[in-house]
Amino acid sequence: MMPSVLTETSCSYTGDTPEKAPPEKHAILWKNGKLVSTIPPTQYPSQYINFAVGNDPISQAEKYADPALRPFTVIATGGVQCLANLANLNQPLHDQSKIPVLMIVDNSDMTEHFWNLVSTTFETSENIAQFMQKIPDIDCGRDKESGRMYVFVKNRDEIPLLRESYNHKDPAVYHDALFRWAVTEQKTDSFREEELLSLKLDPKKYRTMHLKQFFTELFSSDEAQFQWFKKLMETNFLFLKQCWIRDGNCFQEIKAFCDQHKLPAIAYPSNILEMSAPHPGSGADISQTTIGEMMWKNIMTISPVMTVTTRQSMPNEDPGFQPDTTDYYLDSISSGKTGGNKIPDSPDFTESTITP
Repeated sequence: MMPSVLTETSCSYTGDTPEKAPPEKHAILWKNGKLVSTIPPTQYPSQYINFAVGNDPISQAEKYADPALRPFTVIATGGVQCLANLANLNQPLHDQSKIPVLMIVDNSDMTEHFWNLVSTTFETSENIAQFMQKIPDIDCGRDKESGRMYVFVKNRDEIPLLRESYNHKDPAVYHDALFRWAVTEQKTDSFREEELLSLKLDPKKYRTMHLKQFFTELFSSDEAQFQWFKKLMETNFLFLKQCWIRDGNCFQEIKAFCDQHKLPAIAYPSNILEMSAPHPGSGADISQTTIGEMMWKNIMTISPVMTVTTRQSMPNEDPGFQPDTTDYYLDSISSGKTGGNKIPDSPDFTESTITP
């Protein structure tokens, strides 16, 4: 059965941490109150620069998710925009007895470094004020000669990694620290709005790309809401350095975890399929059709109740860079039917698009 598709142009559910750890034979398990994995890192790492927040249109997954199916495991990728998706799926956020599971599947070294920093910041902060003091606060300017936008950190000396690396004799050390915090891919809201309008896109349909502003909006000055996210990151968060296309074993282990704990899965691979397309002269060893088949086979392995993907439908000068369309692939949520999903025959799913 092919999953239904809801397309929209422009995911944390709740779950309890088990009291007893699963048997060690499982590759993903809770150990000493924290979610851990014994899956070896991917053999296909990448060096692409991570978005601190993300550049997808704001997800409306909560409009299509059935609350009765909670709790969920959400499998996402990239930056922290998934935390906002989790918040929308789990209102209100003050119930500490039910915390969702969030797994980030990503093969980028920079994404791994970034999530390590975010996790540590949550673990070492007792309240919103402490947390926000440790987040880089960026601003943007424009070079008078070239007209290019540049980004700088206003509170560099307050961020240990940035302060120490800036004082290093080798400038490359500081640049590496900036990449780890994904500073270079952040923008103030005014610069982001200018960029989206130039692409004829509605800025209201996108989240801020300013990391500190994102967390300000996420917590909404609510300490109980902050504690909800803190517990999520300390106990129910897992970064899996894996490839959505080539690392099928990872998805088998995710499936085993979800089955063991009776946690339906939501997959959010963003625009990985579009960004993984072979380009002329790239020397890619697999075709776009094969990439699509491999990725969807892995996603269907976990039998998700919803899969959220993004893509670019409006042509611009940088194809695949700025998603403007979100597709929601639904199975039992919308149809009320049971059964497995069928891998689509082609990476192009527009023909099976239906409206909500």
